Amino acid sequence: MLTHSHLNFVNDTKLRPSHGFMNKAGEAEVIGLLLKQIWQDIQATRERDPAARSILEIILCYSGLHAIIAHRINHRLWGAGFRLWARFNSQVAKSFTGIEIHPGAKIGSGFFIDHGTGTVIGETSEIADGCTLFQGVTLG
Repeated sequence: MLTHSHLNFVNDTKLRPSHGFMNKAGEAEVIGLLLKQIWQDIQATRERDPAARSILEIILCYSGLHAIIAHRINHRLWGAGFRLWARFNSQVAKSFTGIEIHPGAKIGSGFFIDHGTGTVIGETSEIADGCTLFQGVTLG
């Protein structure tokens, strides 16, 4: 079980049980919210990239999506206080995708990075829902 101090990664007080421990329902809801956000990112890619032929192609071949998924996980680690682990994971993701996203950056749902090599998103960046970035953009 997680202690109350580990529940900060939820970033939503309605998911924090009052007794200080995460229950199975809370864990499932957090995972569900994460998967919903990732699905919205996949849909954004499908809608905004005319070259995207299928959902499977997007999941397997789009480094922008891979960077966003890694960020969504790392952002939760960052919020839970596992900052070194989150930073390390973000550097591993950068080596695979060519896209650097600081785990402290706030990124809304439906985010799409097209041809993202060289893109850098810093810790102080805040990106609203439904945004698209292209190659070589630096934020923050």
